Amino acid sequence: KARAKKIPVVVLGHSLGGHVSLASEGAGFIRATRIVAVGANVWIPSLEQSKLRWAVKRVSSEIALRVTRRIGRFPSRALRIGSDDEPLDYMEGLFRGARDGSWRSDDGRIDYLANLSNVTLPVLAMLSDGDRITCHPSAGERFVRQTRGDVTIERIRKSDDGSTAPGHMEMVTTEACRSAWERV
Repeated sequence: KARAKKIPVVVLGHSLGGHVSLASEGAGFIRATRIVAVGANVWIPSLEQSKLRWAVKRVSSEIALRVTRRIGRFPSRALRIGSDDEPLDYMEGLFRGARDGSWRSDDGRIDYLANLSNVTLPVLAMLSDGDRITCHPSAGERFVRQTRGDVTIERIRKSDDGSTAPGHMEMVTTEACRSAWERV
């Protein structure tokens, strides 16, 4: 932002990128003008209202951790859910909140969830009804509403062709919600 001078700095992050952007802003590591968080939330019980969705998230996180411990990394590429395999320490940090309900730095010194109240800039959350587990719209909205800035929700209820709303990855890998991207 200092280099941009008067030009607005907008940080856009999908999923992990969205929640890391908000965590970084809240902890004072970045200073943006706005944040666009696409399908972003963290898996902690206080943000998930549905007991069924929470059970799926909790079990999924445990399975992912067991697989990672067994083979030494999480096989994202082989499972076609990411571009890079993830190391164990990353996966343990990612899913710590599913176990203990917190969202903190690895050393425990930074409480990212509490620091969301330090985020006072405008936040736009793009959420899809087709994202049923990873970032259900209700969980994504509860997440961004932890901030104190103006929050705008761009909720995708169906794909542009009239079919069901795009899923978590399809929001950014297909043309299904091009009109929402144009509004954003």
